[in-house]
Amino acid sequence: MFNNKIPNYKTQAAFYTLIELYNLASTPDPESIISNKITILEHLTTADIKKEKVREDIIEEFKQEDKDIRILAYRTVLEKFNDKYDSLNNHQKAILKELINSIDNTPRLKEFYLSKSQEIKNELISLNKSTKDQVTKIKIDEIISLIKPLDKNHRVNDNNLIDLLQYCDLLNELETANA
Repeated sequence: MFNNKIPNYKTQAAFYTLIELYNLASTPDPESIISNKITILEHLTTADIKKEKVREDIIEEFKQEDKDIRILAYRTVLEKFNDKYDSLNNHQKAILKELINSIDNTPRLKEFYLSKSQEIKNELISLNKSTKDQVTKIKIDEIISLIKPLDKNHRVNDNNLIDLLQYCDLLNELETANA
């Protein structure tokens, strides 16, 4: 048992100690709390730095490769991406394309999100008028009420984009059902 090493033992012990300190009935030692929090923070910050360094090394190594190898790697990544997302409909593919093209341009992505969400909302409203089933109409009304524009300070995140993809899938199902 003593021959086995536990990775990140110090961090795990600090985390366990913090949990136990907060569960004590008596007042915990402030020095112990601070030292354990510092241990956890050091672990979190150095882990991010190590990941970023590895990523930079991989990118630098990739840049030094022969042009043919880079093209082959790009083609392989593209094929895997296309295979994984082949089942998406055209609206969903357009959303992913815009995400890829404007990943570093947040104002453009936010503008796209706002216009696309409004477009989906309008399509849902028009589809709701042509739906005959009353229960489905109520559910569509609920979904329409969930689609709200982002605040000025809010950034587009993964959950917003996933919502858009799911709304597009819903639109596709409703169009198929009403056809």
